[in-house]
Amino acid sequence: MKFLEIKLPKGFMNAAVTKDNNFIADTNDSRKWDNLKFPLPRGKWIIKHIRGKTVMLKRTSWFS
Repeated sequence: MKFLEIKLPKGFMNAAVTKDNNFIADTNDSRKWDNLKFPLPRGKWIIKHIRGKTVMLKRTSWFS
């Protein structure tokens, strides 16, 4: 798997890939703040592009 497509739930934005290989996103709403975080498959991932609610990740290396 070289690419990974993630569809963000309604209200979520501000997506990122962390140094410890997790995908995170938050709602950016101070009244109903929420976030999500989950581990990515093995390898080093970057955000290739974001189109609407779809985030496309690309694996750049099999090693973290």
